[in-house]
Amino acid sequence: MALIEAAGVHVRFGDRVVLENIDLVVPEGEFHGLMGPNGAGKTTFFNVLTGRVKPSRGSIRLDGEDVTGLSSHRIAAKGIARSFQIMTLFDEFTACENVTVALPSFRARGFDMRRAAAGDNGFVESALKILATVGLADKGGVRARDLSYGDRRALEIAVALAQSPRVLCLDEPTSGLGSDGVQRLAAMVGRLKGKLTVVAIDEGAVRAEIPVAGRTRWAIFDPEAQAFYVNIADPAEIVVVDARQPQSIARIFAIPSAGPHGLDLDRDTHRLFCACDSGELITLDARSGKVLGRTPLSGSPDVVFFDRVHKRLYVAVGDPGTIDVFDTKSMGKLGTVATEKGAHTFALAPAGNQVYAFLPQSHCAAIYQAGDM
Repeated sequence: MALIEAAGVHVRFGDRVVLENIDLVVPEGEFHGLMGPNGAGKTTFFNVLTGRVKPSRGSIRLDGEDVTGLSSHRIAAKGIARSFQIMTLFDEFTACENVTVALPSFRARGFDMRRAAAGDNGFVESALKILATVGLADKGGVRARDLSYGDRRALEIAVALAQSPRVLCLDEPTSGLGSDGVQRLAAMVGRLKGKLTVVAIDEGAVRAEIPVAGRTRWAIFDPEAQAFYVNIADPAEIVVVDARQPQSIARIFAIPSAGPHGLDLDRDTHRLFCACDSGELITLDARSGKVLGRTPLSGSPDVVFFDRVHKRLYVAVGDPGTIDVFDTKSMGKLGTVATEKGAHTFALAPAGNQVYAFLPQSHCAAIYQAGDM
């Protein structure tokens, strides 16, 4: 179930439309990035999510609850915390005091910081524990103004984490950081993955913008051809982007079946395998886009995985809950493995030639010997 759902969000300031029909679905525990150039409306969208701006129309739901138009403090109380492009720290306070003042249990005592903190060592312990998660365990006693720029960025995230949020919104957290700072931040956010939902925006990551005709579903990269292949749900097509000249779409392959979804590539034979919502597997020539074959599936697919060792193709089918296995030499179906109903994903352990199927209901990995499936 999605933790955050934005539907048809529209924001207008006077005659200027800043956001128009924005949809976003973020499952719990995932990391999502919003990218776009300066002025694209990313921060405005964050302001809508966190209650600082009320949308002209559309809705925001948190864990199924409609929170559209609620004040920022009420949304924060429901579990959404954020950082800002311009850091908002108490420069005269220590790192520990900055985090302490953000603790909900501390705020319940009032804002006489030093007296309240002195009366309860639990505040300090909680603050130091949070500082440790962002790599500032040894800097709790340093005033915020004396921290390096990268440490100040980390401290701002610690302040947001002090609210015990379910959703953490990071507004351009890498702004002004060097390569070492960016790597440190990425490692820190990586440690948070799965523990809470993170939504981040970063203008600096954008190098080019390529408009496509519809909603993207899956993308793969061919290092030999230096090309990206991207599934588009509607219209049904695969767009090809040349990584050496990523300013526009290089080619478009029409897909003769509804809802291209999973996608993989056999680089040796230059074939694309495209599993479609209509319950068909479409095989194409990756160079020309020519359709080489159409093969029925057990149902609507989720993920396609090509085993380059055994030349087999595995297609996860969410309903009825199976894995269809194909011999890619003949494109004949070798069999169907019963799993669980719902979306699947795959991974291959090459050393043991084992396929790991991560199951949606039992939340476990079923392990199969690749050659025996």
